[in-house]
Amino acid sequence: MKTILPYGTWTSDMSAALVGGKSPQLGETRWHNGELYFALSLPEEKNRCTIMRYDGNTSHSLLPRPLNARSKVHEYGGGAFTLGGRQLFFVLADDQRIYSLDIDNNNCDPIALTEDSDGKLRFADLEYDAQHQRLYAVCEDHRDPTREPKTTLVAISLEKASLGERTVITAGQDFYAHPRISPDGTLLCWISWCHPNLPWDHTQLTICQFNEEGKPRQTLDVGEQESLCQPRWSPDGTLYVVSDRSNWWNIYRCDLSRDFKTVSLENICPQDREFATPPWTFNMSCYAFLNENTIIATAVSDGFWSLYRLEKKPLQKHTQTWTCTRLDIDAASISNLSAADDKAACIASSSLAPSRLSLIDEKGETHTLQFSDLKLEPKNISQATSHAFAIKNSGQGPRQAYGFYYPPTHKDFAAPKDTLPPTIVLCHGGPTGATDAALNLKIQYWTQRGFAVFDVNYRGSTGYGKAFRQSLYGQWGINDVDDLCAAADYLVARELADPNKLIIKGSSAGGYSVLAALAFRDTFKLGVSLYGIGDLCLLAEDTHKFEARYLDQLVGPYPEKKALYQQRSPLNAIDQFACPLLVFQGLEDKVVPPNQAEKIVEAVKQKGLPVAYRTFADEGHGFRNIDNIRCMLDDELFFYCKIFKLPLPADCQSNLSISNLEKY
Repeated sequence: MKTILPYGTWTSDMSAALVGGKSPQLGETRWHNGELYFALSLPEEKNRCTIMRYDGNTSHSLLPRPLNARSKVHEYGGGAFTLGGRQLFFVLADDQRIYSLDIDNNNCDPIALTEDSDGKLRFADLEYDAQHQRLYAVCEDHRDPTREPKTTLVAISLEKASLGERTVITAGQDFYAHPRISPDGTLLCWISWCHPNLPWDHTQLTICQFNEEGKPRQTLDVGEQESLCQPRWSPDGTLYVVSDRSNWWNIYRCDLSRDFKTVSLENICPQDREFATPPWTFNMSCYAFLNENTIIATAVSDGFWSLYRLEKKPLQKHTQTWTCTRLDIDAASISNLSAADDKAACIASSSLAPSRLSLIDEKGETHTLQFSDLKLEPKNISQATSHAFAIKNSGQGPRQAYGFYYPPTHKDFAAPKDTLPPTIVLCHGGPTGATDAALNLKIQYWTQRGFAVFDVNYRGSTGYGKAFRQSLYGQWGINDVDDLCAAADYLVARELADPNKLIIKGSSAGGYSVLAALAFRDTFKLGVSLYGIGDLCLLAEDTHKFEARYLDQLVGPYPEKKALYQQRSPLNAIDQFACPLLVFQGLEDKVVPPNQAEKIVEAVKQKGLPVAYRTFADEGHGFRNIDNIRCMLDDELFFYCKIFKLPLPADCQSNLSISNLEKY
């Protein structure tokens, strides 16, 4: 018999401490000499990232405490390690230098390969070149504070006589990524792009031919108003790349002419699904080669990820075709795919269990390595249902947006009849991001307490084709907000949400959508912004290089369109705010500086609305510290209870101060 209690007042074993610190985070996977290496972030060590080695039987950490492998290039990092010979090469978080470490000697200290620059020279996307004994890396130079950081593609010598010597392979573009060497060492490819584009807009693929001394001889460029990403060499030396020229990120084979003068791209398996994600970090990988004739790949369609096996079949003389077979794997989200010698690995997450490392053999059978001891009651897990809903003011663009609805779920509790749950409408970051149906403890924390959650893929989200992704261009703060409000209206119309307890919550760009929805619409009754943007002009004038011109696409050229920026800035529409606001901010945030949060909080406070502001001194853009995540969830629960006048659970440890609460 279930206990009858109002929605939002249920108790749960899903504590804030459990959500914040129970499960290690798995990262990039790499095969090397028949062994698997991968990144593992340890929440009990403030998310220190170590590199793990799995030999087929056991796994162990290669980096002793307190070594932390993490790149800060683009602020988001990625590609912080690679392998070569019996050496691990990694970027140390503390000083951003590249180090080498003997993987067979647990007692040796790492050796610094790059110079000490007090963290001003940053490296990412490491690639080992055995033939020329060097590393390739993206280098971001912050040594001149009067100018934008300079990005180059460099080679770092591993020869004893010139160890650590850095040579620029190419410069002149604003950004570089994905340096990849061909199996025979004669060709190097990379991706580049320039402001105002981002890598999901227009990029260029360059193929560089080396001479006998390993110096660049000539280059060949590919790219026509398309997003090219994830270049990969097959074992037989054929180059492949992902392109969105068909509207969908599909895999293409690059056919180089014998004289190295031209290259053509052929879509090997046309699909109305996407074999890529937006490259926010380096070394994202959605496909890999089991062998020269077989690719294993992951693709997303309507928010759901699947695993595929692509096999090359002879068709006629000098021609070939590819078959595409879906593999059986229990996963709602699949990422960080790598393969070699008929073995593959990926990070997989289902709707019922935390992320795990999945190993896939040549027959497509999987073996799982679990690094979380988290025990969950399946009957308490809220299962997402996929919804598509009509959107407003679509013009000639998409007619619907998408979302995953999570109903309140607990085996021991039910709500009184004819009542509806308080509902959190989630807006993901990016805004060029996406959400999926994989287990998310931060969602389950709320559903087990009697809240509903609607996780929305609004216009601008990835996974639905280029046209859907670019339908937000020039309309940020309008189309995304319309879609989020339409999502709430959709739930209310279907009696899935209490119209008087509608919450909107988002982080970063999603935080901007929260503030814009509160300033320019009246759908929601409460807002929660995590390191969100309140002043678009301030963001355009004060952010990091990677996103410095992002708003040119989303809003318009700055400062030419400054009036439009001011018009869409929630800070300039505080008089239209009519509901409580909770704001969280990391004081080390270089992407959305704290002054954004401070201005919006002070303005809401002066208007007399309930507002609370929690800062974390040791956090940047995104929260990693276990204690901070616990504190944030406790604060959020405390805020909801106070605003909606719900009983405060006994396990809530918040000491949050809410301004103007007595006036509400």
